[in-house]
Amino acid sequence: MQDRTHSLQAASVASTAPAPTPAQAAPTAQETRGQWLMIAGGVLLGTVGIFVEEARQHPLVTVLFRCAFGAMALLAWGLATGRMRELRVRGRSWPVVVATGVLMVMNWALFFAAIPRTSIGVATIVFHIQPVWIMLFGTLVLREAVAPRQVAAMLAALLGLVLTTGLLGG
Repeated sequence: MQDRTHSLQAASVASTAPAPTPAQAAPTAQETRGQWLMIAGGVLLGTVGIFVEEARQHPLVTVLFRCAFGAMALLAWGLATGRMRELRVRGRSWPVVVATGVLMVMNWALFFAAIPRTSIGVATIVFHIQPVWIMLFGTLVLREAVAPRQVAAMLAALLGLVLTTGLLGG
């Protein structure tokens, strides 16, 4: 009887224990995969400035080719994975898609135009501050929890970015 009382008490305590918050929960396999894809994308994006600097083309020409190569890569991915249907834009999504596209073109054109006006290092750092703004927006406006691990990763990434641009070493 005492064992049964003890197990009922343990079950009661376990059921009233607070569930881990999203910031404390271990990442799922899908989240881990997503994190690695974001890292790979960041590494890929980190090399764009070198090609822009060497090509010495007008920013809009650079954006045009960037969009063309991106569209070809997306088309190849869609065909290779059989997921072309997911790329189709439907009905009321068009205004959002067009607005997002215009903002992306402006974003890249301004970034590419900033490189010869400042330096590739300064332009790259300013450009890559965007995730910090998104994290701050999510925290302050949407009340999303940000784990200390996420803040540490963001700061490490920004420090690495600053170090790779050569701004600290001249």
